[in-house]
Amino acid sequence: MQGDAAKNVFFTAAYAAADKRPIARLFNEMVRNRYGIHAPDHDFSQAYDLIRIVEIALGNAKLKLTQTHCG
Repeated sequence: MQGDAAKNVFFTAAYAAADKRPIARLFNEMVRNRYGIHAPDHDFSQAYDLIRIVEIALGNAKLKLTQTHCG
C-alpha cells in the first residue's frame, strides 16, 4: 500500500522497552510518568495502541445517539 491508499491507515508493531529510538524513549517516559510503569512490555504497548486506534476511529465516525433501548 502506498500513496493516498496509505493515508489514515493504522497498525501496531512489535515493541521492546530497550528500543533506543527517540519515539520509543518518549513512549517509555510517558508510560513511566502517567502510569508508574518503569518498562512497559509488548502486551502493554499493544493494548495502548488498540485503545488509541479505537479512540481515533470513534472520533472519526461522528456517531450520534438517536434512540435508547432499555430492557
